[in-house]
Amino acid sequence: MIEISRRDWIIATAALPWIGMSKPSSGASMQDRQLATGGSASHYKVEMAASGNLELDPNSKQVKTVPFRVEGDFEFVQRHRQIEDCLWIGRAFERATAQMQVGRGATVSRLNDLSEIIVHRVEPLTSTTIRQDFFRQSLPLESSEIDLIFIPGISPTLSGWLEPGFQGQVGESWEPPAWNVAAALAIDAIIDGQIECRLDKRSEESVNVSVQGQVQGLASGVATEITLSGICLSNRSTEELESLIWNVREKRALGPATPGFEARTKIEVTRTVPASWSADQEAQLAVVMESQNDSDPTLVFESKRHGFRLQHGKGWRVVSDQAKATILRYVSSGELIAQAQFTRLADLPAGVSFSAKRYRSDVAKAIEGTSGQIVDVAESTTSKGYQSLRVIVSSEVSGIPIQWIYYHLADKQGRRVGWVITMEQDRVDRFGAEDQILVDQFEIIDANSPKSEAQTAQKNGSVEKK
Repeated sequence: MIEISRRDWIIATAALPWIGMSKPSSGASMQDRQLATGGSASHYKVEMAASGNLELDPNSKQVKTVPFRVEGDFEFVQRHRQIEDCLWIGRAFERATAQMQVGRGATVSRLNDLSEIIVHRVEPLTSTTIRQDFFRQSLPLESSEIDLIFIPGISPTLSGWLEPGFQGQVGESWEPPAWNVAAALAIDAIIDGQIECRLDKRSEESVNVSVQGQVQGLASGVATEITLSGICLSNRSTEELESLIWNVREKRALGPATPGFEARTKIEVTRTVPASWSADQEAQLAVVMESQNDSDPTLVFESKRHGFRLQHGKGWRVVSDQAKATILRYVSSGELIAQAQFTRLADLPAGVSFSAKRYRSDVAKAIEGTSGQIVDVAESTTSKGYQSLRVIVSSEVSGIPIQWIYYHLADKQGRRVGWVITMEQDRVDRFGAEDQILVDQFEIIDANSPKSEAQTAQKNGSVEKK
């Protein structure tokens, strides 16, 4: 059995999947929108099993291949509403767990909160691409939660696969729209290939459709190849999906912040007991539809090891949360733009604060022996009242122009976190003000271990030497 480090484990499990078009009018009131078409609530049970090999490259130096296995168990009530071309899907999860084994490591992943519904927004952008986002009414979701519940085979867009079977002749075949295929397979775009649906049987009660084919597409900005075979059974009177059994083979490329993999997955979806969808759940769905109509979701990550909570956009991915540091990477259009490394620092004595002059001096010492030059120093107060010290360094590494952004955040109790963002100089414009957005939403919390390895190593300093 291959050994796997804690860092590799987090990278492996952080993004394991399972494993023109117009926008809605922003001027329409919620009352008007509630007149739009919507589906009745359905209760589904999903069982999944995936196995194969992961490709990991945590340090961008050497790719590792490790075996993995995932078994998922889900149960939820699903209700959807369609507003023009935008589909809003509310899911009230009763159970969402995945047992994962990567190399010799094993863990169980669960949703953090089952008390609120999760809203999945699906919006076709072109005939082959879609936008998919996830929201919760109160607390933002973690990216790991989204990865857990982003399941193929449960999207109401499957109706576009099955609808011709209600009127066609037995033996007749057809191809569902490409964007519809992407939505049902839980990816972002179809580049080539096709899925073929075939009407195998139709009775007074049900319609049986077989599906098979191969597509090439994009998922989180990286290439993927999917081969699908299986069956779908739908209720003829309600046109609701009753069950499906899919066998999926997927080969996904290694991304800058997500693992590559080659896997076989079996998905079984069954519509079970009568669904119960409460007025409160409907209200949650309505609030999310109204408040998030044309916005990007905010996600949250909490490091109990280093004692901070961070709200961020979906371009950021958590790569590692170890004793030495927490690492996030910012990815846009499948390209690595920047990497951020966060470290909890030893608390300052009460009433003692770091000055901008001292922080500049610490950064200057950290970059001694490099080509780095300090080009800007700034001090500010965040929206949560923290002192923020920011130093920008311009440097060159192996002939490549680099920019480092050093941060020191401290609250009035002396708790503090240091972090540094690294990016190539030609990525600066694409990165924009992402660091300042993170700083404004940054929250320092108590760490699990007040005397962590990182604090012991750094003592009362503020940065590590480059």
